[in-house]
Amino acid sequence: MSFLPTSIFNENFVLIAVGIILIFYAISNYRYSQRARDLKKRCTVPVDAVIVKVDMRRTDGFQNSVGRYQKNCTYLYEYNGNSYTVNNNVWSSIAEVREGQKVRLFIDPDCPYSEIFDPVAQAGLTNGYVSIAAGIIASILIIYIILFS
Repeated sequence: MSFLPTSIFNENFVLIAVGIILIFYAISNYRYSQRARDLKKRCTVPVDAVIVKVDMRRTDGFQNSVGRYQKNCTYLYEYNGNSYTVNNNVWSSIAEVREGQKVRLFIDPDCPYSEIFDPVAQAGLTNGYVSIAAGIIASILIIYIILFS
């Protein structure tokens, strides 16, 4: 015996489930992009850095049958006569980064040993806006299905 009306379960269940998954995906990516925006506000001092380590992991994605790779960078830079090695703690599919590559970072002058804003974090800002759009579309789809089915 089912608790859901059969017509909703048969005709619209899959669409509603996909919509709900898109909403949760949008919320999680929005939170990530909010963290990147907060970092961008705090990290105002530009420094030249070198990528000293690039960690990679393979993810299963919808883009192709073999998945894709995400990267996480560790940087070395100097600020006020001190050297810092900092990991950005962000996994992203940013196109081309390699060890030894020079990049421009922005650091938080109050916390130069841990707070950085880098190109990988910048990619998170764009992803957040796309996620918001996906969440809005999914919400409209769910409302439409519930009201007009």
